[in-house]
Amino acid sequence: MPLNDAAVFLPARMHVFTAPVGTTAPTLAMVKAAPETAPTGWDDLGHTSLEEDIEFGSDGGDSETKGSRQVANLREIVEATVDFLTVHSIQLTNETLTLFYGGGDASKPGQFDAPAAFGTTEKALLLVFLDGAKRAGLWWPRASARRAGGIGAAADDFLRYPLRFTKLQLSGQPSERTFADTVGTTPPAGN
Repeated sequence: MPLNDAAVFLPARMHVFTAPVGTTAPTLAMVKAAPETAPTGWDDLGHTSLEEDIEFGSDGGDSETKGSRQVANLREIVEATVDFLTVHSIQLTNETLTLFYGGGDASKPGQFDAPAAFGTTEKALLLVFLDGAKRAGLWWPRASARRAGGIGAAADDFLRYPLRFTKLQLSGQPSERTFADTVGTTPPAGN
């Protein structure tokens, strides 16, 4: 693989967009227009913590080698992997609270009532990473959102709501899609 300077990305800024599960996937053009123009059908989650980086993780993925009496390492069996990410919202809004608590009642002005038991909310998820004028996107057609710990209320920082999005499969869709000028069949112009 040759060196490709255009394929190096420094995600200094990022926007998190959510939409109902089943919302039409964004296009590269939509990702490149964000955040100035939100992709059609998508809502910007708003401000997220600069102090708490987005954290990607996975559960599972352990492997085991199976063999026969004739060949000790005949096949590798890999356990299913579940990917997730955690982001810390610092906006006190109905959307943030609904994702954090897994529901709730925001029908009265100036008031949000959390449900008796915390749950999950399913959304489509789009991350748009910004590196100067360059854009890259990561799309999950279906994700489960829930709280990822308690509310952060440090005296010297913003009020924080840690949200965990777990990637789920949506029938007939890829599990995720990456958007950038440097991926796909068209080679990037210049190096």
